Amino acid sequence: MTATMLDPSSLVSIAVRSFLLLLLTAGITLAFRRCSAAVLHAIWTAGLGACLATPILILLSPGWSLPLLPTQELAVASKPDVQRLDMEERSASAVQAPIETQLAVANHQPTIAPQTLTPTLVPQTARMGQPSPSAVVTGPFKWQSLGNLAFSIWMLGLIAILLRHMHQACALQRRVHQASDFDNDQWYRQRDIAAERLGLRAAVPLKLHCEALSPMVIGALRPVLLLPDDAAEWPHERRNLVLLHELSHVQRFDVLTQLMATLACAVYWFNPLVWWGAYQMKRLREIACDDAVITHTSAPVAYAQTLLDVAKRYRCPSMPNGVAMARMSAVEGRITAILSPTRSRAMLGKRSFRVFVAVAFMLAAIFGTCRVTSWADDVPQQKAERAGIETADDSEALTMVVRIFSEDGEPLSGAKLHVSIWELQGANDYANRDYATDEQGRAVVQRPR
Repeated sequence: MTATMLDPSSLVSIAVRSFLLLLLTAGITLAFRRCSAAVLHAIWTAGLGACLATPILILLSPGWSLPLLPTQELAVASKPDVQRLDMEERSASAVQAPIETQLAVANHQPTIAPQTLTPTLVPQTARMGQPSPSAVVTGPFKWQSLGNLAFSIWMLGLIAILLRHMHQACALQRRVHQASDFDNDQWYRQRDIAAERLGLRAAVPLKLHCEALSPMVIGALRPVLLLPDDAAEWPHERRNLVLLHELSHVQRFDVLTQLMATLACAVYWFNPLVWWGAYQMKRLREIACDDAVITHTSAPVAYAQTLLDVAKRYRCPSMPNGVAMARMSAVEGRITAILSPTRSRAMLGKRSFRVFVAVAFMLAAIFGTCRVTSWADDVPQQKAERAGIETADDSEALTMVVRIFSEDGEPLSGAKLHVSIWELQGANDYANRDYATDEQGRAVVQRPR
């Protein structure tokens, strides 16, 4: 798996797929922008979840081809014939020749000697007359070095972000251990009533912390509701509103989806759309919980005042494994949404949740198994199928050894050889082939019988 990740093409493929996937997610949320915050949050959750599953599918699935990219051969072939003839004349007159060569064979008869070859065709920056280390050390080594560098940079970013989030999570977990059990019958009675309204069966423990922290839910599998030190003095209405909001986080599994978004940001730290998606998830989940409170209390003005008081009075630390009630920087937008009489406040049911999970898996399957190939990869076979011509099989081919030398007589390692064979009308179509010479400057070329 590591060897595959070191391949630059694999790294670029994963980056491009994640970018396109999140671009599609952003387009879907834009199209459904009038839906409720719960629905929009679920769309972003599906998009980020599909991004996390995409690399696994790329490495494990066989995939299917989607020809979209042009090839260098097509670009060369599209040039005017006059320019090609001029290039051939210059290269044949002992002017510095290129590394990439093309061997033409007509009517099954090669135009070159089978053991030696003076390559001709498209001139490039590397010249055979003046071999340099970059010309002798060819593509595979260069690409492998780029793959090592890209993989190292990506790993450094991943480790740095994970260490930062682990430090924040450990600091928050210490606060939970320092907190004391909240022994208050009124709070527990109101907690049970709020859980019954939301349809939540789990009994979430209540804990009291000595610091002035904003009310928050901590933990994905065993959530705990952490309250500030003066929570016992709160009036009945504030207790009810705070409990409804925080227990809505538990019902929606918001801590779990936040951990998923945090992991996506660590893996795709180079992709700005991932950070934007995580920010949208954070904003929309709070609005969705606000909508749940308004739906069950029908007191938007009182709840907006409570939200503003909590944001002003209590501190809200950054944490990957917990969700707090209010942060001052986001209160204005939330209050605007709370007081809006035309917004949709629809909740996400279990059936809708299953639909979004299925959509996430479907998107991951499509983007993870698709292999973007060049236009020319299937051209010979497609032409043969349209014309009803049988394609020549490799078992019917002969082989010959071609050696490529520089003008100094030194064998060229890694020189590229492009072989095109033109058949007589009615003969089997023999596809173009690409070869590369070994350390001795040799390439084994296949040709029809």
